[in-house]
Amino acid sequence: MGSVVFTCSCGQFRFLDSTDDRSYAGYLMPEREWWPFWDAVDQAVASAEAPPRERERACMALRAWPARQVWQCPACGALYLEDADGERHRFLPESAAVPKDLLRPVEGDLMHLLDQEPPLPGEEPPAPEEDARRRARERLEACRRMGEEAYGRMYDASSPSDATGRYSDAKEAFYDAIQAARELGSDEEVKALEARLAHIKAVFRGQFS
Repeated sequence: MGSVVFTCSCGQFRFLDSTDDRSYAGYLMPEREWWPFWDAVDQAVASAEAPPRERERACMALRAWPARQVWQCPACGALYLEDADGERHRFLPESAAVPKDLLRPVEGDLMHLLDQEPPLPGEEPPAPEEDARRRARERLEACRRMGEEAYGRMYDASSPSDATGRYSDAKEAFYDAIQAARELGSDEEVKALEARLAHIKAVFRGQFS
């Protein structure tokens, strides 16, 4: 479970700092730092057969590379960017048509590429539809986990507004999980997730509102 970093100005979503696979968070790297970063990656790869201390130094240099954080509120679509001093600045979408999931992984995302095992000689790579189903399944499980974690945190809320924020997080996560289940064509999972979301809504209305 993560702790709250800040709440969006719309009051409908709370950003957490220590959960994995957050669909609303990312990192920003200026173009002038982009190529030096990849030069450092090349050096780290080249040091794969170097002594352990040299490999560790190369890896630590990559981990310490400066990158500013960016967040997008899945409720209102507002984008928050850090400046060089770590201060957040809010940018509002031009219209309601702007997607509220700009920071989600996209086709060919690095982590998905790294997760894929290269085909053996003579073996056919996975079909695009098979890969899409795998990614939808991963998203479903991650969102369901995030939703359950947010629901559990409702009971630890220190105030009604705190509980409301965690309830909002749970709803958004389950909405995303339901969408992933629909992409998979799994009516059974859609019904189960919708039932779980309805239960969470009933608990919130009965105990926290």
